[in-house]
Amino acid sequence: MFVVFHACSGAPVRISVKPGTLTVALGADTVDTFDACGRWLGGVEAGRYWRRGLDHRVVGAGRGERPARLLGAGARDAVLDRVHRGVAQIAADLAAGRLAATPGTSPCDVAAIEQALTHAIAFDPASLAADAQRFCALYGGPIAAFPGELYRAVYLQTTRGCAWNRCSYCTLYAGQRASVLKGDTLDQHIAAVRAYFGPALQLRRTAFLGDADAFLPGAAGLLDQFAVLHRHFAVGSETSGDDRHPLAAIDAFGAPDSVLRCTAAELGELARLGLRRVYLGLETGCEPLRLLLQRREPLTDLRGAVERLHASGLAVGLTVLAGVGGHAWQERHLLETTRELRQLDLNDRDIISLSPLDPDPHSAYAAWAAAEAAQPLAEGEVLAQIDTLKTALADGWSGGAPRCAPYDLAALIS
Repeated sequence: MFVVFHACSGAPVRISVKPGTLTVALGADTVDTFDACGRWLGGVEAGRYWRRGLDHRVVGAGRGERPARLLGAGARDAVLDRVHRGVAQIAADLAAGRLAATPGTSPCDVAAIEQALTHAIAFDPASLAADAQRFCALYGGPIAAFPGELYRAVYLQTTRGCAWNRCSYCTLYAGQRASVLKGDTLDQHIAAVRAYFGPALQLRRTAFLGDADAFLPGAAGLLDQFAVLHRHFAVGSETSGDDRHPLAAIDAFGAPDSVLRCTAAELGELARLGLRRVYLGLETGCEPLRLLLQRREPLTDLRGAVERLHASGLAVGLTVLAGVGGHAWQERHLLETTRELRQLDLNDRDIISLSPLDPDPHSAYAAWAAAEAAQPLAEGEVLAQIDTLKTALADGWSGGAPRCAPYDLAALIS
C-alpha cells in the first residue's frame, strides 16, 4: 500500500505500509522507515543516511563516505528528535485535515496509515532508549558479534560466551563462562525474543544462532535445540499454518573443531532442519599471524570443517581480518590469505566476510603491537586492503565466486 498525501503548500508526503514496515517520504530527500511496532530503523536526509540498531546505536554516512560512523550520543539523539518531530507533525496534519490523500484512496488504507503513525509517535527518543535496554536484556547485554549482512536476522542465543576465549585481539567475551541453553531455558528465551519483536517479526526471514559457537553442545545437543526452534519457527516455509513464524533459513557461528566432532550424517540432518550456513573464523591464511592471534585451531582443522560442511550440503562463511600484523605483515597476509581461500574450493553459496581489525586496547594483541612498535595500517590503508582482497577473489572459481561482504564489530541488529 502506497499513498500520496498533498498539502495546501509544501512538498507531498508519500507513505507506504507493508507487512513489517512503515516508510514515510517527505519531499525528494527525506525518507524514514519504522518497523511494525513503531521503532525507527533508519532513514535518509539530504544525501546522508542513518541506520539504528535495536541496542540504540546509530551509524551514519554521507553519500560516498566509507565506512559509516557510529554517532555519539548527542548526534544520535538529535537525529532521533528530528525523526520523531517529523512523523508527529505529519500525523497531526493528517488528523487536522491539512493533508489530503490522493483521490480514490481507500479509507481503510488511510486508517492503517494513521495507526502505523501512532505506533511510530509512541517511540520517542526516550522510549527507544528504554526499548534498547529491553532488547539487550534478552541476551544478558549487548550482542557481541554477528555477520553484518545478517542485520535483519532474529538473533537467538543458543549458547553463551566463548569456550576458547583466548584470541589475542578479542575481549568480547572476557569474564564470561561458556554455556549452552537447553530445553525450557531455550524455549523461554525464544518466546521472549518473539514477544519483543511482536508484529515486527514479519520483517525477519532468517535466524542467527550465537554466541561464539553454536556447535558447542555437540550434534545431539544441537539437534535437540533445533527441535525447540521448530516449535517456534516454520523453517524453510514462506508461510505458516499455525502460530509459528516462517523462516527461510538459519545461520550460525561455529568453531572448526566443534564442527569436526559432527559426522557428515549429523550435519546433513541439520541442513534438512534448516541450517544454511556456518561461519568460521579464518582471519588470516598466514600461520605465524594465526599464532600471534592465538587462534583456536590449525588451518588443517578449518580446511577439514569446510570440506565436511560442503559435503553435507551446507554453505560456509569465512571471516577475514584486514590490517592484521600492520605494515610489516601486510604483503604476506594478503598473499597467504588469498592462497588459503583459493584452496578451500568455495562456491557461490559461500560468503567471505571482510572485517577491519579493531583490537581492544587492553588486548594481548595491542600489547604485542606496542612492544614490537608494529606500525598499524591507517584506516584508508585497511579499506584498501579489503578492496585488494575483493579484487583478488572476484573470479576464477570453479563453482562460482563466493560473495565478499563487510563484517564489522560495530554492525547493528536493526
